[in-house]
Amino acid sequence: MNMLDLKKAAVNRIIFHMRKVQDNMLLLEYNREQLPFNIREFELLRRAVKHDTSKFEDNFIVGFSKLPDRKLRTEEQEIEAQKYMDIHRNTERHHRMPKTYIDICEMVCDWDAISKRHDEGANCLWFYENVVLAKVPDMAKYRNTVRFVENLLRLLRYEKHINED
Repeated sequence: MNMLDLKKAAVNRIIFHMRKVQDNMLLLEYNREQLPFNIREFELLRRAVKHDTSKFEDNFIVGFSKLPDRKLRTEEQEIEAQKYMDIHRNTERHHRMPKTYIDICEMVCDWDAISKRHDEGANCLWFYENVVLAKVPDMAKYRNTVRFVENLLRLLRYEKHINED
């Protein structure tokens, strides 16, 4: 794959991921009354619009766009990709320990989108239990909230699907 194709593919992966997260966050925004905690109107929308925009900063996109998709990377390329992902995780609020319920909602929406790339049967809870907790055991204290938000997302997507048919 030439450099232009790698760049296009990387940008498309980022945009596709951002859209999945934004779709999830909009579902939660439109159904805030079903959450067991109070989030001000439009807060999830505001966060959705800003989700992962740091990936387009030069310290991330310039190097990351030179790497192939995760499934096609060599071991060296995966190490390089992790350097860029560390930059991203240290920049974006939703990758640090949550301070608000909005942070938790954004993390769940992000994990849900990420999990779709890992495995056919993977979902947010699988990603949370198998990846997140392995790296950050302290996140276990949010297990019930994570499960509630993920289950609500599943229900809302199911209802949306049923209503579209």
